[in-house]
Amino acid sequence: MIVACALSATGQSRPVTIFLAGDSTMAAKAPDKKPETGWGEMLESRFKPGTVKVDNRAMNGRSTTSFIAEGRWKALIESVSKDDYVFIQFGHNDQKKDKPGVYAPPEQYRANLANFVKDVKEKGANPVLLTSIARRKIVDKKCSLNN
Repeated sequence: MIVACALSATGQSRPVTIFLAGDSTMAAKAPDKKPETGWGEMLESRFKPGTVKVDNRAMNGRSTTSFIAEGRWKALIESVSKDDYVFIQFGHNDQKKDKPGVYAPPEQYRANLANFVKDVKEKGANPVLLTSIARRKIVDKKCSLNN
């Protein structure tokens, strides 16, 4: 909805690009992994053809920490143009204390997100922070979800 309003307000002639930075919940999946899918795979099809291009940079298992360390954020931000959108969704992998290359303490997680927003705004583009999914662990042995 945000993008559709922006397109009509700016009268933009080129398709707007929505970059996706995140983890498996938005990432494109290999054909042999179907029917598993990330929500980002189908996003472009939700817009009128030719108006929006989705550049999905999300990757399974990534956190703000690993996305930066692997150079994925730098490559994404170098591709961003004025008036583009960058949808940012991280969080549930950042909490993995047992994975040092992925873990971000809460202060670092906030700082990473703040830097993402700053970088996008410096390009004249639009950052959109998306709520992280909640990690659930059901331990009730009577619950049918454990079977």
